[in-house]
Amino acid sequence: MLDAPTMLAVFSFNSLLLALVSVVVIRSIVTPMSAYLWTLSAVFSAMSTAGGLLSGATDLLLPTPIGNGLSLLATSVFWAGVRRFYGAHFPIVPASLIIAVGVGGPILSSVWWDDATAEIIIFSAAQGTLLVLLGLDLILIAARRSPGVWLASGATLTLTAVLIVHSLAACFRIGELSLVHFSGVQGGLLLARICGTTGLYLGVILMTIDQFHKRLTDKAYNDDLTELPNRRQFHERLETEWAHAVKCSTSFALLVIDLDDFKSINDTLGHAVGDTCLIHFARLARARLSTDDLIARTGGDEFCVILPNVDNERAEVIADLLVESIRQCPCPAQACDVQMTISVGIATWSSNVASATELQALADQALYLSKRRGRNDYTLSVPAGAPRRRSSMSNIGAQDHLRLEARSRAGRSKYRERTT
Repeated sequence: MLDAPTMLAVFSFNSLLLALVSVVVIRSIVTPMSAYLWTLSAVFSAMSTAGGLLSGATDLLLPTPIGNGLSLLATSVFWAGVRRFYGAHFPIVPASLIIAVGVGGPILSSVWWDDATAEIIIFSAAQGTLLVLLGLDLILIAARRSPGVWLASGATLTLTAVLIVHSLAACFRIGELSLVHFSGVQGGLLLARICGTTGLYLGVILMTIDQFHKRLTDKAYNDDLTELPNRRQFHERLETEWAHAVKCSTSFALLVIDLDDFKSINDTLGHAVGDTCLIHFARLARARLSTDDLIARTGGDEFCVILPNVDNERAEVIADLLVESIRQCPCPAQACDVQMTISVGIATWSSNVASATELQALADQALYLSKRRGRNDYTLSVPAGAPRRRSSMSNIGAQDHLRLEARSRAGRSKYRERTT
């Protein structure tokens, strides 16, 4: 059977190994501060165990309080790393008070009552409080319940259970908890502590990997400048809405939007102002759409909007809202406000439209008509003819394939014309 010093040495080595893993793995894919805090926590944990070994090898009073303080500090620093990881403020004052109680309480107890049981209970209560707060933060702050969150939370429960069993064993004199007389209870508690600590660090590593994966996904599916969905996400959503509309016969609308005279803004005011205008429009448009709608940046100054469960009339209302909103809200850039307008092409799902690609072609041609009519307007595209078989891409631009119904924002004129 292994003796206590060997088990504690294994625990100390395990903590240092976790520190090395934390600094090498986590630092490469997350903000450095969280990695540094978790690494420092593992170092403090190893030093605390070394303090326990020193306490058993000497008759000094000093190593035990230092070991307790380092153990409490390790938990607090780990907690601070978790809070930093999620961008939350660390409650340093409450944590400091808990550490003070966990270190000072056993010292006073040893001086006044010389009761080892009271020392164990006070320290376990302080350490358990920090672990419970850490576990609650892992569950409540995390927006995504990843496997790493559950593993780290389970590890905090394991470590808390170790403290409870340790306190009960001390109260009822179950097993000899010392470095000289090593019992099965002490061995089980040390093994559970090693497993809990390892699970805690593996949990945050998994949390970090999950966050890194999410960042990669965001970069693949979102535009860096406007933070809107990009062309890839737009096309996937368009195909999804198309399949749903065909299956359930529910309409949806597609809006294709261009910023009018955007090239002249870039040429005269500079690309920085042009970027500001793109961001301004993206924020303004997103604020006027519902959470079910999707607006994506699909080109330099081109945006597309998917409106689920929307018919022609409702699509026109939303297009009119966007046109008027951007016209009435100039973009604040540098020393002057930049007046902006947009042109919109609208197409809604119909059984006469053979594919999502054809629907987008309808919206594109409606957008072209809006620009030809003077910009700062929208045009509704309506498919012509009876239902057809699915068309190939080469047939989309046929002369007799579409008809366009243009409606001005004020409803002053309506006309139809064949595309040429």
